[in-house]
Amino acid sequence: MAFKRFDPEDFLVSSDSITSTLWSTGTPTLTSFNTSSVQAAGSSGNYYLSVYQTASTDSTAQVQFDIAYADISRII
Repeated sequence: MAFKRFDPEDFLVSSDSITSTLWSTGTPTLTSFNTSSVQAAGSSGNYYLSVYQTASTDSTAQVQFDIAYADISRII
């Protein structure tokens, strides 16, 4: 495997600032979170989970972030 050294033009320096909340609740912190037991029990549950701000069955639930997992010893 070969690696390429970064060149100065590979870096972008900017003074632009974006200020916004991260979570769909409009708050800067996520104080509680939930996963879906249906997704966890499914075939993708061992490798991938979506995280919600409320119970996944709640009509207002929105995915906040996803977690993915891989184990090289299971692939080879």
